[in-house]
Amino acid sequence: MSLRKYKTKDIVEKIAIEKYQKNGLGITIEDIEGNDLLYASRMAAKVDNAAIQDGYSLYHHVILFDQHGDWTIIQQGMNPINRMARRYHWISDNCKSFTLEPHSGIISLKVLMFSI
Repeated sequence: MSLRKYKTKDIVEKIAIEKYQKNGLGITIEDIEGNDLLYASRMAAKVDNAAIQDGYSLYHHVILFDQHGDWTIIQQGMNPINRMARRYHWISDNCKSFTLEPHSGIISLKVLMFSI
């Protein structure tokens, strides 16, 4: 059995085309390839994985978008040293720059576990 590696770009293109064609908007692959959705997806991943350098490696990346091109990106990373997860939220309405305070929120919570 072979496992297929999915890339966010491929998934965004596929879903966007299917969704827009179902709504009769006649969108083509060329419309999606140059789209801001893919740029936002790539930039959010680069910033959160490389630029922040907080020790959290991304393992989950979701992009939600609507027919108007508004988007939300939610990513989650894990820090293997302190065994904590951190979630990064990006919302297009709040994101004026991909480098100057781009996040709508960064969430991390440490929960103490006790053995009884």
